[in-house]
Amino acid sequence: MFTILIIDDEIRLCEVLQMALEQKGYEVKIAHNAEQALVVLKQTTVDLVVSDIRMPGMNGLDLLKTIKEIDVTIPVILMTAFATVESAITALREGAFDYLLKPFDKLDTVELTVAKAIQWRRLLIENQYLRQEINQQHPFKQIIGTSPAMQQVFELIRRVAPTSSTVLITGESGTGKELVARAIHESSPRAGMPMIKVNCVAIPDTLLESELFGHIRGAFTDAISTRPGKFELADKSTIFLDEIGDMSLALQSKLLRVLQEREFEPVGGTMPKKVDVRVIAATNRPLRELVNRGTFREDLYFRLNIVPIHIPPLRERREDIPLLAEYFLRKFCEKTGKKISRISPEVIKLLKFHSFPGNVRELENLIERAVVLCQKEQLEPADFYLGAEEMPGRKIASAEVFPSPEQDIGIQITNYQEAKRKVLASFERQFFTAALRACHGNISRAAESVGMHRKNFYEKLNRYKINPEEFQ
Repeated sequence: MFTILIIDDEIRLCEVLQMALEQKGYEVKIAHNAEQALVVLKQTTVDLVVSDIRMPGMNGLDLLKTIKEIDVTIPVILMTAFATVESAITALREGAFDYLLKPFDKLDTVELTVAKAIQWRRLLIENQYLRQEINQQHPFKQIIGTSPAMQQVFELIRRVAPTSSTVLITGESGTGKELVARAIHESSPRAGMPMIKVNCVAIPDTLLESELFGHIRGAFTDAISTRPGKFELADKSTIFLDEIGDMSLALQSKLLRVLQEREFEPVGGTMPKKVDVRVIAATNRPLRELVNRGTFREDLYFRLNIVPIHIPPLRERREDIPLLAEYFLRKFCEKTGKKISRISPEVIKLLKFHSFPGNVRELENLIERAVVLCQKEQLEPADFYLGAEEMPGRKIASAEVFPSPEQDIGIQITNYQEAKRKVLASFERQFFTAALRACHGNISRAAESVGMHRKNFYEKLNRYKINPEEFQ
């Protein structure tokens, strides 16, 4: 059972909230000022704090800072009857989970906000547990993921690693194909030898044959000495052929001989050399389609595709994003010496909306950039704003979903309802645009991703004159 601490000097309001939340199955504690609340926090494990801002003694914002010093994982929802856009921004910047306005028109709003905060707390606790499990038990520490798709990848690695079977790893750029290859090698009987890597697209065709098979002295103009190739260096070990789909047809036939006979001839040589090499190949190209076009040998495709492992793109395993983001946060804090302890819930929400065409590598770059730019102890959406020159035609979801703080502050507050309407309209327009963009203009998928009925989602698009065809 989750425990909620309500802090307000209005006794009747505390009683109403307590009754409503206890009916939802929560355990509720009451405090009427910050001092009483701190006593409860020292004596009880609290999962959520709902606090008024204006209270006798320590106010809600100062209490928020103190709570974050006690336990940064406790979400805090602030309440006030004296709302301005500036105060809301201040509360969120200080680490509040959300901001509620009193009096409440309906308790449904409070209950929904509380449910979201509790869900975030639950996921945070689960992620911490999973990180501990990964650090203690995970044999592939650099490959992060708890999604079903990644669990299937881990299982394939476990099964194929002890063998010498050829493996073909497929997936988009940035999904971590080399990490999977290294995990297979390091979990294999060949782990005592270094894995030899060859990037087939980075080496010109005229040099790739010599790079793979070596050459003897005088084989060509610059061959002033005999040089072993990568296959010879990989004897008794593993060779990783990255971007295999870009290899020329002439070299494909020579590679096929190595896979079939486990021997090769150096450039300029006449005597074949036998090798015991485990081959792992990777590509971001559809080899089956290349075979149909005649640009990739079918017999080589079948020789490589003994054990296929497909790495799903990040957009198909969004549940892994929080764990990956926190992993990269720790990595770059260690690298830069920054003391950033957490990522705000808003950032996690926004990252989950981003389409990540660059996959895990893009997420890693974004977190590194944010760590460098961040000046606080928590990564915020503002740390992820990107310039148009850096990502032409596209911005990360934080810039799409939330306007900059300056835009919010720029709203002239003359009437509370009018101000609320403007802020809500601005948020919804950006929110539904981002959801549509993430799903490439598919209304049904976008509606499902944000938990709405398609009809209601479509009505929002019409209200804000958002054309889904622009994102297809």
